[in-house]
Amino acid sequence: MVKIRQAKKSDLKALAKMDARIFPETTMESEAIKVFRHCLANTVPGACLVAEENGKIVGAMIAARKLTHIKNAAEVRDLLVDEKFRGKGIGKLLFRKSLSALKKHGITTVSLTVDPKNKRAYALYKKEGFVLFRHLLLKRF
Repeated sequence: MVKIRQAKKSDLKALAKMDARIFPETTMESEAIKVFRHCLANTVPGACLVAEENGKIVGAMIAARKLTHIKNAAEVRDLLVDEKFRGKGIGKLLFRKSLSALKKHGITTVSLTVDPKNKRAYALYKKEGFVLFRHLLLKRF
């Protein structure tokens, strides 16, 4: 049975490994650890969650406050579900619980980035009321 709980600093390495496994083309494990550490330090209670089965992390939702011109904003940094556990509603459960916590703590705007080719994730976000706002331009060095 899958248990949902608050993410902890001791989860960082497992989260980074999962992120690198799921997104090998974009994630370096060391960079993921930095991102997750920052998110855990800047989140609201209940917004960074992990799904566990038999003591192993099988999913996670990482959201953090976002410094922007929009007051009370947050950003979804990651929604991860291990390949073997997809299609069981874990991502939806993590997402809804995290958004509920953000709203409860005064967050009024939540943003996220998703590859439109990721049909499952894109459909979940649209179903949960997210709308396309602008196009993102990005330059990496």
